[in-house]
Amino acid sequence: MALALSVLEKLQHQPNSTLSTICFIIITILCVLIKFTRSNKKINNLPPSPPKLPLIGNLHQLGTLPHQSLKALSDKYDPLLLLQLGQTQALVVSSADIVEEIVKTHDVAFSNRANTKAAKIFFYQCKEIGFAPYGEEWRKKRKLCVNELLNTNRVKSFQPIRKNEVSMMINSLHEACAKGSSFETSDDGRKSIAEVVRKIQFSKLGVGDLFPSLDWVDVLTGFMSRIKIIYAELDAFLEEVIEEHKRKKKNCDDNNKDFVDVLLQLQERDMPEFELTKDIMKALLLV
Repeated sequence: MALALSVLEKLQHQPNSTLSTICFIIITILCVLIKFTRSNKKINNLPPSPPKLPLIGNLHQLGTLPHQSLKALSDKYDPLLLLQLGQTQALVVSSADIVEEIVKTHDVAFSNRANTKAAKIFFYQCKEIGFAPYGEEWRKKRKLCVNELLNTNRVKSFQPIRKNEVSMMINSLHEACAKGSSFETSDDGRKSIAEVVRKIQFSKLGVGDLFPSLDWVDVLTGFMSRIKIIYAELDAFLEEVIEEHKRKKKNCDDNNKDFVDVLLQLQERDMPEFELTKDIMKALLLV
């Protein structure tokens, strides 16, 4: 490093020429790379990482089916991998034993999930419990779901509804297969939530998720527009579901209540823990 700096000083005092300029640029780049390499070596106990390319890191090793690519990398290197995806790092865990240790011993350290652009939009700025940041409000929402929505008695009470919905779905699939058509719409002609969910599942990461400094690219490519269109469809569906339950609330007995009915009741109760707004209700329904 000291030798490179002395060469730089000598070049700076020489008359301007193309050769000296090129040498100056090359040595500057080398100095930066040496400093970067040395700083990385100071970080100890990092998981193994496959060979990386400049700028993109390990992105070139993820194919069209990322889960299969990650499985192949884990088999080749280690069940605990550190990948460089653009300007972000990702820890890949492919061992059940390591996952168990993480959720039992280091659960707080690994409790937060990466808030991608799509997650922020689809989950109402991450107001549910899947992508919400770990904290007091997250614990209150989880407690609400466990005590009010997913307790044993409540789950048992939903059995007739689940049975009826599964039966309707099987009948619809049977009719669709007999007609040679696809299962896209519900019986009343409304757009099926399955179609919207499928669009959400196949929503890719934006450039800004991998390269925060290039966040503006997602606007130019139309990525943000496509995400917002899908969100509008999802929000309209959830809005319709909630309003439909409000209209039928008077004729709904305790044996026929579902998650939406329970959330509407809790909203009327004016809970002291947190404000159960309509957006938070929609976000919790997505869980």
